Order: sequence, then C-alpha cells, then structure tokens
Amino acid sequence: MKIGKHIILELIGVDSRILNSVTKLKEILICAAKKSKSRILKVVSHKFKPQGVTIAVLIAESHITIHTYPEYNYAACDVFTCG
Repeated sequence: MKIGKHIILELIGVDSRILNSVTKLKEILICAAKKSKSRILKVVSHKFKPQGVTIAVLIAESHITIHTYPEYNYAACDVFTCG
C-alpha cells in the first residue's frame, strides 16, 4: 500500500552562505511547499554556532526538512507528503 512520497536529498557543493542563512533557506522551503500546493502549518528553525541550520516546515500533508553543514558545502533534505 502506498500512502505518500518520501524523497531524501543529499545536496553537495552548495554555497556555504546559503547553507548558513536561516532567512534564505526558509524562503526556499516555504516556496517549495507552496509550489506543491501543501498547506503550511508551522515553520521551525534553529541556527547552530558557529554554523549550520536546521529547518522543519510542517505541512498538513507531512513535512519538509533541511539540515545544513556549510563547512562541507552539504545539506540533507527530507520531504514526505501524502497529499
């Protein structure tokens, strides 16, 4: 039985300035949620010191998350939707 789609992304070679920007990453994830016609329930973020960001966009259909490692130009994304 298939309930939804689960996509896991490993992004390599991303500009470290973007990966360290809560504002820019929130903008990107919210845009992705809107383009998929998902209903955003809540956006939670945390900026690590000295670098790195974690953001979770909770959508009625499930979630979109990102965890960044600017020092490696790397981000891990997880998208699950049942809508």
